[in-house]
Amino acid sequence: MLTEFHTSLKEIAKCSQSDVENEEDNIEVKYMRLGKNTVKDVNLVTVKEMQILLKQVLEKTEVMKFNDKLKIETFDNDNIKKLRKNCKNPKLRNIYFRLIHGDFYTGERMKKFKMSDNDECSRCGNKETLKHMMWECSHTNKIWQLYNNLMDTSENSEDKVLKYEDVFLAGNRGSTALIKMNVIRELIQIERPKNWSKERFEETVKNIIKMEKYNFTVRKEENKFKVKWRMIENKLSTHNI
Repeated sequence: MLTEFHTSLKEIAKCSQSDVENEEDNIEVKYMRLGKNTVKDVNLVTVKEMQILLKQVLEKTEVMKFNDKLKIETFDNDNIKKLRKNCKNPKLRNIYFRLIHGDFYTGERMKKFKMSDNDECSRCGNKETLKHMMWECSHTNKIWQLYNNLMDTSENSEDKVLKYEDVFLAGNRGSTALIKMNVIRELIQIERPKNWSKERFEETVKNIIKMEKYNFTVRKEENKFKVKWRMIENKLSTHNI
């Protein structure tokens, strides 16, 4: 419908010359410039590409400055693509999207929006900021230690979380990315996880593997499951899964 078009676009449309009768004066548009070094046949331009172009022309685009938003120094936007590649679960993808946008209901945020009378961490009593919830709280730190131990023993040490900035990394493998995102999902629950033991952490990982094994079996991709989870499965002694 015409009403759905932006006012500025309708004004541009009014600038066409209706009295042009000479067909030689009519110029047929064959190509469209989508970017500085990108030109495409107009018949092949997708709706998504057109939407992006219109947003740029209308200055409706938003450049995310994750370093400023998350108060860290080194966030690489390629992490977003890597997470999408390594994690197919839409719910976990959404959690990662919220993570990198700082969109979790911490004590600090809930007090700011008058959803709570205080901003204290329910586990330790300190002010619950995003950094505190994801890294600084002693209970959170303990969980990351358990995670790091598993990364070491399963030869995935490159995916360890050794500092706050590492929380936002997507992970280099599908298995480690899935475990990491499930840890983060636990950290944002209304009842924050605390006093986790090695057994509690391993039980969480085993449940992930059980679900993965079921999904791969349904798709008749048992060999892919073995490749993805072999190292971690062996270290957890999950032979009965």
